[in-house]
Amino acid sequence: MISDATKDNLLLIDILQEASQSGNLVRLRRELENLEYEKDQLQSLINQNVEGQNVLVTAARNGHRKMVQWLIEHGANVESCGSCEFDSDLLENVPALWAASAAGHFTIVQTLVFEGANVNSRTKTNSTPLRAACFDGHEHIVNYLLKRGADPEIANRYGHTCLMIACYKGHEKCVDLLLDFDGLDIDRRSNKGTTALHDAAESNNVSIFEKLLKKGAKFLRNELQVSPLLTASLGGHEKIVNYFATGKFLENFGDKYYKEIVTKAEIADAVELLGCWFVDKGRDLAKGIQLWSWALLIRDTPIPQRDLDPAFEYMDELRTMTEMQEVIADRHRVKMNSLMVRERVLGPKHPEVSFYIRYRGAVYADAGNYTRCLQLWKYALNKQIIHSTEPLSPTILSSLHSFVDLFSVMESKNEPLNLDDLLFVWNHIHDRFRKLQAFNLNFSPKPDLTKDQMDEKEQEKEKQFTHLRCILLLILSKMLKTLSKNGNHVQRDQLILDLKRLVRINDEKNQLLIHMACQKESDILNEKHCRSKSLIEKFPNKEVITALIEAGSCVDSKTSYGERPLTLAAKAQSLQAVQTLLENGAHFDFTNDAGQSIADLLPEEEFKTLNIDISCLACICARRLAKFDRVLLNRVPKHLKYFVENH
Repeated sequence: MISDATKDNLLLIDILQEASQSGNLVRLRRELENLEYEKDQLQSLINQNVEGQNVLVTAARNGHRKMVQWLIEHGANVESCGSCEFDSDLLENVPALWAASAAGHFTIVQTLVFEGANVNSRTKTNSTPLRAACFDGHEHIVNYLLKRGADPEIANRYGHTCLMIACYKGHEKCVDLLLDFDGLDIDRRSNKGTTALHDAAESNNVSIFEKLLKKGAKFLRNELQVSPLLTASLGGHEKIVNYFATGKFLENFGDKYYKEIVTKAEIADAVELLGCWFVDKGRDLAKGIQLWSWALLIRDTPIPQRDLDPAFEYMDELRTMTEMQEVIADRHRVKMNSLMVRERVLGPKHPEVSFYIRYRGAVYADAGNYTRCLQLWKYALNKQIIHSTEPLSPTILSSLHSFVDLFSVMESKNEPLNLDDLLFVWNHIHDRFRKLQAFNLNFSPKPDLTKDQMDEKEQEKEKQFTHLRCILLLILSKMLKTLSKNGNHVQRDQLILDLKRLVRINDEKNQLLIHMACQKESDILNEKHCRSKSLIEKFPNKEVITALIEAGSCVDSKTSYGERPLTLAAKAQSLQAVQTLLENGAHFDFTNDAGQSIADLLPEEEFKTLNIDISCLACICARRLAKFDRVLLNRVPKHLKYFVENH
């Protein structure tokens, strides 16, 4: 039964929360008059967070200035943090001043600052009230906070500063206020190496771009070696590109100084890349050719030669006006030229290069031309791997998984899978594991990373590792089917040899490949990766489990969450997988950490079909010791303890 004191507290909390939402101060006072409470009790409840929400933060978010003032007068902590919603996103643990600044409630910002709120308070993502105001262009709040000591150089967790977000969102007045701030680092880089110029380019705002240049901003390249001008091209932002391509920027900087900002070759590259945008995203081939032709007139250096490759049908780039005119009606030739131009301008490392090559391959696959699709995809994956600084990346994993999806589509269309194509993917996966092992041995985290950033990176690495192992199981299943059809025993033996190097690799949950192979595909692949649910390999998979056991997998190994291959297979209701494990020596009476054996997990009728019983005296004794006699258990010899405890 709830005590009267607790009931009063709950009623007070409800009244305060409703008032912070509605801002009805008259009603709040009237309802409080009818309640008996101590001053300290009210102050405590005002500062108490309920399901993440804080009444001061809520009132500040909703613009109730008088309510904010009343709460402060009754003991609210001006540094209170709580959850609030912006643009349908629930943001956790944000300071009251941040909420008011983001929502544009100037008088509440003034009230909180006057009452002592820290103008440089931060959210979980290291965002400040000043950055929140810059995000939505509340220039009056930006001006006020700067005058009150707000630091515009404090960046969020991604290294993105107030100036960057103001440029990205196109808030010119906020940009002006920040540029007037003494000591502002106009060339400050984010975690990805971008500057405010990159963000201005993405907003397609020539005026802001020009202001940054006049303040001395440099044309620095980000970590992918993309300049602000190329950033504009990638987004299809004609205004920024034309500002340079037409020579308009010379009006402000003069012919004498323009080379200090950008070269003709860089302008030509940007125009060409913009042409690629119109060909592939704008679906305007004529405009794309027009821009490529224009780039030829701007360029003062020849286009570098490229190695002709079968993936591009030994085509070369279009290099003359005549060639441009001749291919206007040849859609295929124009699309292929776009791929080559993009690769030259951005470099093979850039994710957009591989994306569009893969996209073009997918177009071939949709038309049933799987050979051309595979040629392009192999080219893209090889380039990704050659130019990747780490053994794994989201783009490499996406490419590898795309092959699995393509093979599934081909199977559904009764197209035979070529063993060489499967081996291409298999060998790359196997090589990723080798490179990962070598990389992890020599890996040392960046010294400037915070603990949260390091934890985030570790979690991302673990997700990528799990995804790679899932892809391995999927491709292994397809290879085993193909080898079974053509009776290639030599290649199967090589496959098992490769697996021997992988079967003992575990993850943070101590899951081995055999544990994953004994679970349903929906349990080992998340929603994002199950892109072709109707075509995906089905797990638990008998053939894969058998191959893993042949390669040396332990059939009774246990994960850190207490499950064994046998109990996982039973939970997945796969009688076939259970039988395979039992035939290969799995103890049917070994239990998981919940004390469940397959007798407990399988339906009774299915368990009976296995025709198994406790026939081993050792098992009977072990079960007796494990369940009932703890004193005797302590006297069991060490070499037998594992066997007993597993019963």
